[in-house]
Amino acid sequence: MTTATHSSAFALAWQKLWHHPITAAFVAASLFVFVWLGFAVAMVQWDTGLSPAVDMVVREMIPVLACVTVYKLVITRLGRFRKDDLGLRGVLADTAIGLGTGAALISAVVGIAMLAGVYGIAGWGSMVDALYIVVVAGISAAVIEEILLRGILFRWLEEAGGSFLALILTSALVGAIQAFSPNAAPLFIASQAVVFGLLMGGAYMLTRSLWLPIGLHAGWNVTLALGWGEPVSGIQYEGLVISEYGGSDWLSGGIMGLGSSAIALGIGLLFAVWVTRKAAAVGHWLPFGWQRAVCEP
Repeated sequence: MTTATHSSAFALAWQKLWHHPITAAFVAASLFVFVWLGFAVAMVQWDTGLSPAVDMVVREMIPVLACVTVYKLVITRLGRFRKDDLGLRGVLADTAIGLGTGAALISAVVGIAMLAGVYGIAGWGSMVDALYIVVVAGISAAVIEEILLRGILFRWLEEAGGSFLALILTSALVGAIQAFSPNAAPLFIASQAVVFGLLMGGAYMLTRSLWLPIGLHAGWNVTLALGWGEPVSGIQYEGLVISEYGGSDWLSGGIMGLGSSAIALGIGLLFAVWVTRKAAAVGHWLPFGWQRAVCEP
């Protein structure tokens, strides 16, 4: 075998490895996290000299914009083919539907909790944390987490092993990350894995776009914190109302909030099953196994 043949075989093997979905997922996730943490750390060191409200928005949004930029310019070009899940299609409609659906789902959780006597309203709150909730718990959390979990990991895990594998592994990752939260209990971990794993994964599968899960994620968090005065993943904000809880922690979520309750787990699981079945019905479910073709809408 000639040197040229050896070189050609090596180049072909390297190209195959580089374009493999697992390689693409690892490279993309590493780059994304590096940019996100790098800018987040830089923001801590930067004295903007701005008013507290504007300063908060700038510190939160610059890392988000940096991550969106590296996703659009670099990550979408990795792998066997170019795929941009933050395209213009659905940017308004899917995001609005997601926001409304997320708000409705968590409000249904609150309604059931009120009927069960484990949630109540003690009085009026204020708008003091409104901007912070929208920017941090809403925009920043939704955009960063959905790009990483769905736009990068789910996309290439699904290409490698099918929709079932992608749903299970990304949901397990969400649960594993949340397990490190202070006061994390098994029910909290399970509810987070279902809502921000299975449900968001199903929404991504349905539209093959990130706008619906981003809207769902933000609508759930903002409505929970601002609208109902409940903690988000154990972090308490000041919402429009002052909430109070009682009864069993498994129903109320305890100090972690209603979003971590058995009610949220049940509502999230039911809707996750529905949206995943709907995605399968329109041909967006990839069978289990090492696939090499990804369905497009």
